Amino acid sequence: MQDKLKKIVLTGGGTAGHVFPLLAVAEQLQKQGGFSLVFYGSYSGLEAGLVKNFGLPYQRILTGKFRRYLTLWNIWDLVKLIGGFFQSLWLLIYERPDLIFAKGGYVCLPVVLAGFILHIPIVSHESDVILGFSNKIVEHIAKKLFYGFPLKYYSKINLKKAIYTGIPQREDFLKFIVNPDLFKIRAANFFKFSPDLKTVLVFGGSQGAHKINQLILEILPQVLDKYQLIHLCGKLDFDQIAKEKRILPEKLQKRYFIAPFLQDEMILAYTLSNLVVCRAGANTLAEISSLHQAAVLIPLSSAAGNHQEKNAQIFKKENAAMVLYEDDLDSSMLLTEILKGIENMKLRNEITDNLTKFAMPYSAKIVAREIGKLLK
Repeated sequence: MQDKLKKIVLTGGGTAGHVFPLLAVAEQLQKQGGFSLVFYGSYSGLEAGLVKNFGLPYQRILTGKFRRYLTLWNIWDLVKLIGGFFQSLWLLIYERPDLIFAKGGYVCLPVVLAGFILHIPIVSHESDVILGFSNKIVEHIAKKLFYGFPLKYYSKINLKKAIYTGIPQREDFLKFIVNPDLFKIRAANFFKFSPDLKTVLVFGGSQGAHKINQLILEILPQVLDKYQLIHLCGKLDFDQIAKEKRILPEKLQKRYFIAPFLQDEMILAYTLSNLVVCRAGANTLAEISSLHQAAVLIPLSSAAGNHQEKNAQIFKKENAAMVLYEDDLDSSMLLTEILKGIENMKLRNEITDNLTKFAMPYSAKIVAREIGKLLK
C-alpha cells in the first residue's frame, strides 16, 4: 500500500521576498516526494499570481496589515485579521494538514494562529536579522524557526528552536553555481550588450524604488558614458524612465536596458553585472552572497523595524558590501560609489571574498530536509 502523502500548508505574501523562499522550498519538497502542498495567501497580494504560475493550489484569506502608527485603518485591519482567522480555521479543519510552513509577514498570522488552536505543528522562517512582528508571535508557538543570518547576529531568540538555514533561493541560482558559463551565454543573448564594457545592475526590489530611480536619472549620462546599465525600476516609474531613455543618443540607448521587474531572467541580469546597486532586503542579500556579487546597498529607510538598515550594517561590518543611507544620499555620492565599486578591483575582490560568510545557496534543500524530519 502506498504511504499517504503528508499535507503541508505554505503561507506568506505581501511582497516577493515572502513568496519566493516559500516556492523555493516547495520545489525541493516536490523533488523529495511524499508531500501534498497548498498555499494560503491574501486576496490582493502578488503571491496569488506567483503561486498560480508555479502550479500550487491557492486558498485566499482575509489579511490585515498592522501599521506601527495611529490610524483608523488599524481597526479595519484588525477586523480583517479576525475574519482571516476564522476563514483559516475552517480551511484547516477541512484540509487537515500535517504541518504549516510560514514565511513571516502579516499574511501568515491568521493561518498560524488558527493552526495553533487546532494543534497543527508550525515552522517558520525569518529572513532578516530583526524578527518581524508576526515571527515574534510565531516563535512562541512554532516547533522550529529557521533563520536567514548566522545565529550570532540575533538577540533574544530561543536557541532550542533555532536553525540557521540561510534564505531559500530559486532553482536558477543553484543551476548558475553548477554551470555559470551557460548563463553568461544566455545573458549576452538576452541583453545584447557589448562584452567590452562593464555593466551595472540597479533595482529596488519587486516594487521598485522611486528615490534610487531619480538619483540614477540624474547621473545617467555619466554612467552610460563608461558602462552599460540594467535598470529594473518598478511599474510606477517605468513610463517616466522609458521617456528619458528615448531622448538619449542612440549609442547610449543601446547601453541602457530598462524593465519594471525581471523574474526568470533575474539570474541573467546578475550574471552580466560587475556591480549591483540595490536595497538591503534579506532575499537580495542572499542572492548577491550566493553569486559573490559586489554591491552598493541602499537600505529602505521606511522598512518595518528598520530591518534593512540593520541587515546592511552587518554586511558593512564584515566588509561584504558598500553601504549608502538614503536619507542623506545625493546623486554625486551614488556616482562616486559606483565608480569606486567598479574601478577598485582590490575593494571588489575583498567584498566578494567576504560574501562567502553569508552564502547558503542550498538553503531550500536544508529547510525541506528539516521539514521532512519533523514529519517522520
